Amino acid sequence: TGQNIVVCNTEQGLWCDNSHQSNGMCLNYEVRFCCDECTSWTRWFDSDNPSLTSDYEALHVLRPEYPGEICDAPSAIEARVVGTHVDASQTGEIFAFYNPVQGFACGNEDQDDGSCLDYEVRFCCDPGNTDVITG
Repeated sequence: TGQNIVVCNTEQGLWCDNSHQSNGMCLNYEVRFCCDECTSWTRWFDSDNPSLTSDYEALHVLRPEYPGEICDAPSAIEARVVGTHVDASQTGEIFAFYNPVQGFACGNEDQDDGSCLDYEVRFCCDPGNTDVITG
């Protein structure tokens, strides 16, 4: 790019400082990290439809609804829009949480248009992580 990058590594990410650029402005960068690929995904779960307040696909709700189908400590989560399969990260929506410990939640009040799309989630349950929580 010809730009002076202050930091670019897997521990700190990317840092471009405008004051280090000849034109005084950094380009708009995206960063992607490569992690170990999941080899064992659950099926897709969609327990909630967008309501007056949110679309809520939380682990503590999914486990009792789908007993024995989600391991005790998922290592990753993916969320996508139901029907179109657009990755949640590509929708521009803001999420209340989106992680393998809590699951996924999108709050209507956080969206510019006042409503969340309908999402479905799946979890990575690596081989050897076969213990399940049923409720």
